[in-house]
Amino acid sequence: MQSHFIGGAQRTVRDLPIQHREVVRNGGERPLDMNGSYAVGQMYAMEYRLARPRSPLPVLLWHGGGMTGAQWESTPDGRQGWLWRLLEAGHDVVVCDAVERGRAGWAMFPEIYAEAPVFRSAEEAWQLFRIGHGAPSGDGVGEPFVGQRFPHENFGALVRQMVPRWLGHEAMAMAAYDALLEQFGPCVVMGHSQGGGFAAHAAIRKPHLVRAVVGVEPTGMPVVQEGQQEQQGQEGADAFAPASAIPHLAVWGDHFAHSPQWQKYRAQTDVYWQLLRRLGGRAEVLDLPAAGITGNSHFCMLDTNGDEVLGRVLAWLERLGRRLASAWPVLVPKNFNEEKNLMQRRNFMIRSLSATTAALALGALAPAQSALAADAGWPTAEPIRLIVPFPPGGTADVVNRLFAQPLGKVLGASVIVENKAGAGGSLGTRFVADAKPDGYTLLGATSSTHGTNPAVYTKLPYDAVKDFTPITQVITVPGVLSVHPSVKAANLKELIALAKAQPGHLSYASSGAGGLGHLAMELFKAKAGVQIMHVPYRGAGPAFTDLIGGQVSMLWEPLPASLPHIKSGKIRPLAVATAQRSSELPDVPTFAESGVPGYAVQAWNGLLAPKGLPKDIRDKLHKASVQALADPQLRQRLAELGGTVVANTPEQFGAVILKDVTTWKQVAASSQISLD
Repeated sequence: MQSHFIGGAQRTVRDLPIQHREVVRNGGERPLDMNGSYAVGQMYAMEYRLARPRSPLPVLLWHGGGMTGAQWESTPDGRQGWLWRLLEAGHDVVVCDAVERGRAGWAMFPEIYAEAPVFRSAEEAWQLFRIGHGAPSGDGVGEPFVGQRFPHENFGALVRQMVPRWLGHEAMAMAAYDALLEQFGPCVVMGHSQGGGFAAHAAIRKPHLVRAVVGVEPTGMPVVQEGQQEQQGQEGADAFAPASAIPHLAVWGDHFAHSPQWQKYRAQTDVYWQLLRRLGGRAEVLDLPAAGITGNSHFCMLDTNGDEVLGRVLAWLERLGRRLASAWPVLVPKNFNEEKNLMQRRNFMIRSLSATTAALALGALAPAQSALAADAGWPTAEPIRLIVPFPPGGTADVVNRLFAQPLGKVLGASVIVENKAGAGGSLGTRFVADAKPDGYTLLGATSSTHGTNPAVYTKLPYDAVKDFTPITQVITVPGVLSVHPSVKAANLKELIALAKAQPGHLSYASSGAGGLGHLAMELFKAKAGVQIMHVPYRGAGPAFTDLIGGQVSMLWEPLPASLPHIKSGKIRPLAVATAQRSSELPDVPTFAESGVPGYAVQAWNGLLAPKGLPKDIRDKLHKASVQALADPQLRQRLAELGGTVVANTPEQFGAVILKDVTTWKQVAASSQISLD
């Protein structure tokens, strides 16, 4: 990890009056002479290099107007940004603060910069970024669009990272981007908004250094005059011919009907993309709503489904295959021999220190630091794959990524998290069941894959009990039943009474038919003797949206997903589904305290391997897992997610799985829940 200041020039200022001012508190006045030389037009870049990149190409992340590289580092609600996901995908990454933004610095105006900067208000941002409509309140938050994926409850965090910008500095910025490419290319350039426009221009100016362009809602495209090809012929097309040899991808979000300005920007990009295609180029479009991914704002990298969007982009890059990989020989660093010697002594690993700050630590780990790694045989230098059978960004993904780093540190091996989502977690789970039982393919199992799925799916492609070797249960996460504030029940007892007085009048949402929230509510209905209508959704996000909007009465979901909405006051918790109260919600009683004895339902995450795993490897894995889960920093991060570390034995974890499968099969049978 290394920072750079790239490009720029020296400017001299003369004939300014000498001021006499106190520069340091209590330091007294001193002469302040601002005449002299200044650095102007430089760019700030932070370089992240992996010890063993799986991709030959670094990805350069270019931010939008009035923003900085911070938009790639973390999200307003504290999730890891695309920077970290790209590193996990095996790319070296360079994040920039463009000229006059953030850490790149300012210059005097009007002495050097001809004009004052412009600023963007929270109110303008709310509408321009297609987050919502209506008249924003004092904090800049208005009414979000229905189904909005931007974490609008944390809109203030986005406002706090916006910076002033100078208009008319495109040429100076482009010169700095050229210098950046000279230092780090060949590369993939991923630009957002104004940065996407700079990326498109870079492909024209430096085609030998750009292997692919990804424009995330790009603006400021190269100007294509109407009738350019027909009227100007080959001469007109020649200007863009170098860029046509480079694959381009444009990514577009949702809610364009609410913004004529963004319709115009998109149309301008369409014109340029069409020109590239007519020149024989590969210019493609990822229209997220057309692909079944709805609700995205202008900042899809910050949206709650941002990792899913990035997955589509990475899949596009992978499809380019050898065309991109051919750049590998060019990427040998100038100090290769020095770096090679260093890598022989050190094993650099990426560590997520905080999902809120999304900081990166690249630490040296000597093999002697791990007693387990000193054992002969497993694990070798081969990376261990930890399969998460769900999309990136969810609780299962976050928990396993937090767990993977300390587990790898204890083992002295690389533990790489891979998402293999689909069929409610069945695809990734089946993948691990079919894998060789050698300790190099593991499963981040959940109470869905090994609890509710076996209960509701008639054609499940795996046996939750027989096809796996339990290692340990990582955490348990309490469920919480929350209601819309309009529901006239101050506690669970009053809710039960209301439901009995009006059978079928109340409704509950779930994140999907047959999921834990669905079965947990059916168990509650049976124990409480009430009738409440089930309204299934495709994911927790839409379910929360309608609960907050008052379209449904209540929702049972694990605490991590519910807590932000509870803290914002948009939903009201009535009971937690644990034997004891949650430390995160100490004032909320349990179901048992509220008149539903014996009701305790928790989500969980655990570590499994394929069946047939040798006992010595199983024991090493278990020992390493327990040691990793004892790490205070990891336990704190998991606690912030609402999780309680378990770290039980393989036998105890196997008993948990068997009990869950048995319980939920009984609930599914009595409630007549069955899925193909």
